[in-house]
Amino acid sequence: MRTDPWTLTGRDSELQFIAERLTGGETRSVVIAGPAGVGKTRLAREALAAAKRGGRVTRWAAGTSAAAAIPLGAVAHLLPAVGTVSDPLTLLQRAGAAIAEQGKGHRLVIGIDDAHLLDELSVTLLHQLALTRTACVVLTVRTGEPAPDPVVTLWKNGLADRLELAQLSRVAMDRLVTGVLGGVVDSRTIERLWRATKGNVLFLRELVEGGCENGSLRMRDSVWRWEGRMEPTPRLREI
Repeated sequence: MRTDPWTLTGRDSELQFIAERLTGGETRSVVIAGPAGVGKTRLAREALAAAKRGGRVTRWAAGTSAAAAIPLGAVAHLLPAVGTVSDPLTLLQRAGAAIAEQGKGHRLVIGIDDAHLLDELSVTLLHQLALTRTACVVLTVRTGEPAPDPVVTLWKNGLADRLELAQLSRVAMDRLVTGVLGGVVDSRTIERLWRATKGNVLFLRELVEGGCENGSLRMRDSVWRWEGRMEPTPRLREI
């Protein structure tokens, strides 16, 4: 396999959807929703990279279970000007002012991964930024997980457009596997990968990389084939 071969594949329409909202005449925020492993994080990062190439100022943060216990914990690295205060309202105002400054006269785009794991104050901050149009936010949320009310309000009240991200199509998966391996792939191998992953990019990557590492997926007579059982990697079992 080539170095870092996992390019974004089969998401042209989704990227266009986000780009139109971030760069159009009336810029809007976007909530990317989907199950685990479908590629929400990658899509959000690619969208921010495109916005940056277009001259926008971008920032990135991610919600985690650990940071959820700390007010503004997930976005703390974005707030160098915020001092230590105990009053939530004052903290929220200072945080908003600090982020607004980072726009440098341009509309700021903030990407937040796993927004369903954010603490309440971080979610409220992002909601206020979108409401006042201080910044566009691109949030990812996992379907099936409860999302904080301010995140839900973003798309319910029309402050953001919700994009449902589905698994890759069979055609897109075929193209991705062929591109990753850099050669012809046996049709039976493609069929087995499709049945095992149903287009889930994370599952697909774990299987392909695991198969290459243990020798189950190998090139023979200029064709890539999977030989033997298709066993999940330890990481895939955890997922």
